[in-house]
Amino acid sequence: MGKNREEVEVVNNNVKLICYRDPVPGTTKFNYPFYYASVYDLLNPKTAIDQSIRQYVVLRRKPLQDAYDTFNFLSLCEHPNILKPYGFWEDNDNKGFIAFPRVEGTLDNLPTDELFSVEIDANKVTWLKGFSPSGMQIIRDIVSSVHYVNERYPQAGTSSSGSAIPPLTMFPLELASHKILYEKIPTGEYKIFLGDISTTNHWPKTMKKIEDLKRHNWNCLGKYISTIMAGHKPNTELIHLVDVLIKETVRFEDILWEPALWGSKIKMRFVREIVWCLENDKTGGRKSTLSKLSPLGLQDCITKLGLNYNEAKSLLSSVMLLRNKIEQIGVAKALLEKLVLDSKPAYMIKLIEEIRKLNWIGEPYELRESIRPQSQDQDFMRLMVVLRLIWWFLGVCGVLTWNSCLSDSDVYIVCQT
Repeated sequence: MGKNREEVEVVNNNVKLICYRDPVPGTTKFNYPFYYASVYDLLNPKTAIDQSIRQYVVLRRKPLQDAYDTFNFLSLCEHPNILKPYGFWEDNDNKGFIAFPRVEGTLDNLPTDELFSVEIDANKVTWLKGFSPSGMQIIRDIVSSVHYVNERYPQAGTSSSGSAIPPLTMFPLELASHKILYEKIPTGEYKIFLGDISTTNHWPKTMKKIEDLKRHNWNCLGKYISTIMAGHKPNTELIHLVDVLIKETVRFEDILWEPALWGSKIKMRFVREIVWCLENDKTGGRKSTLSKLSPLGLQDCITKLGLNYNEAKSLLSSVMLLRNKIEQIGVAKALLEKLVLDSKPAYMIKLIEEIRKLNWIGEPYELRESIRPQSQDQDFMRLMVVLRLIWWFLGVCGVLTWNSCLSDSDVYIVCQT
């Protein structure tokens, strides 16, 4: 151990870890904070570095077994938003040190307007009108990480023997702003990381099976989002997302359908997909189905936009209004969707609920692509390529009218229908 009060030195296998006493901002709330550190090989002078360059962070002085458990758990994870350990050291006091690539801080340090679209009214009440672009990506990345970990737990009725990817030890996740780390990349966006687990909370007695553990992790995410919204007025979509995450019956498939995670582009594309289903239904049964359902209640928005349209008839009328009138006004999608959302905060929640019941469209393609790690979607992407080739071939042969601008989501609808 080093004698300098400003740092701790640990040497294992001729590799020196210098752990400084300046913590990563926000991590002092950890039971075991992260500190900045340097690493270099004592046997290779060429790898020696300027010790003033603190290019690593260290989860410092955990009890040895906890450190081993954390290191092994994180080493097995292959996910872009889960910190990958660089190395492991132990000292003479039976403590463990885990080094990771450098990060800048925790989400505790980010202001509210980095995570949410914020508006302050005349009464100085702060309204959260949804996630900001950076906040939405952060939450999507956390959702992706939780889903990844849930899928890596041992599955009931299966054996890990012979598997190329061993299952993760069943440690529950604990999500909080001070436990989620970030790095700000050159584009100005934030890349987040889960970098610590609670090894002392191993398989609580309240969890009788794997599904209980998965639900616990989703519930923790719901509580985390609720915590960062505290003291403000969230919109209907944010409240609905939290309600879904804290349910006893929460499933990843349901989370993919939460409009708070979609953004204006995916919402408008969803409307186009509904219209595609209607236009390619030769029997007219789908139009008949929507014509019997109640409208979304967008009349106030219609009036504000100065449109001459009667939306009071049915859900079919609402969908065609969104597709053929509102979307084609020429206003940027984000601003346009905001106008609709302000007018009718639950409009997309209602539309999604009705369309899901009809089972016309599979899970949102774009959102699934942005949330699931690419390695999990290789089979699906191969299927998409094959479907596009088949669609093209049938068009060339004259069997179908081929549209050269056919999108991936269009092919996805064909797959589902």
